[in-house]
Amino acid sequence: MVSRSSTPSSLKASVDSSLSVGQVCAIIEGVEASLVTRGHVVRVIVSAEALRHHFGASLEPNTWLETFDTNSLVIESAAKRAWAATGMATVVLQQFDAAPTVAPKK
Repeated sequence: MVSRSSTPSSLKASVDSSLSVGQVCAIIEGVEASLVTRGHVVRVIVSAEALRHHFGASLEPNTWLETFDTNSLVIESAAKRAWAATGMATVVLQQFDAAPTVAPKK
């Protein structure tokens, strides 16, 4: 996967965290990406339902990817909190603590 940041991969260890570009998940309906945080690689899966209800994505997978990208900072923050709370190598985000940041599409 390609990193969102412009930091060269040789310098990644010095970066506190980095969320990779999302891709459609093969396991559940949603988007998955890798998060590097505190020297750990965490698999992050965001359910399509969370992307629809919280951020306004439609039923189409291409909108899940666009929505993931647009809201990557909120998703990264939620993923870091979930990882810190569980220590699991994979975190699945099905809902978010914060209020929606994008109005649902009509």
